[in-house]
Amino acid sequence: MFILLFFLLPRLYFFYSPDCGHCYDILYGIIEDVKRGKKAEVLIYDITEPENYLLLEDLESRYRTSGEKIPIIFFRGRGLYGNDEILERLPGLLKEKPVLRRPNPEIVFLTRSGCPSCNRVGSMLRAITEEYPHVKIIFLDLATDSGAIMAEAISIWLEIPEKNRLISPTIFIDSTYLLKGEISYRKVKELIRKHPIDSTLLGRIPSQYLDRARTRIVSRFKKLTIIPVIIAGLIDGINPCAFAT
Repeated sequence: MFILLFFLLPRLYFFYSPDCGHCYDILYGIIEDVKRGKKAEVLIYDITEPENYLLLEDLESRYRTSGEKIPIIFFRGRGLYGNDEILERLPGLLKEKPVLRRPNPEIVFLTRSGCPSCNRVGSMLRAITEEYPHVKIIFLDLATDSGAIMAEAISIWLEIPEKNRLISPTIFIDSTYLLKGEISYRKVKELIRKHPIDSTLLGRIPSQYLDRARTRIVSRFKKLTIIPVIIAGLIDGINPCAFAT
């Protein structure tokens, strides 16, 4: 199989607020120059939109950076905050020699042994890797302790509701997830195109979340096992004569 290398423009994330006057100086100045000169793929986000602010926080976590000023730019692994820093540092970053990069997102697949739906999704993911040879599929078997703990750690870190946790099949691509019934070839392709090419979810989860996941799973298991014991005790305590007629 021949592997095609595509020249991909580096992604530039630009975050601004509509009520920030000086943000527009950057937006209609250097950012417009970047777009016109095709120096980067520019993605523009209004941080007054909740989902965009969540993306901002996610990028700060990924880039290990933070700051107070706006507008904010994430580019080539750096975070730039405010007009002065952007105007000082962005031109140099734009001059860095571009590299050939391959689409290489990481898909985390929650599966379970003997799950028919999981088998079908697994087949779909194999088809995905035929179209996107550099996509990495990580299988987490929820029937194993290690798989369940890692899946729970992901759920805690992404603040996924309890009702949506440890469900098979589930697919994670970066911070986005698809549950059983939502997974389709088209949606997975859209997520591959949407998320950064260096997306690695598991590598960004702090170790303390694994400890929290172990505690949560043990606690959940105790709750599940104590209910049958209580029911058995109640049944054992029932006087059969009470049902006599």
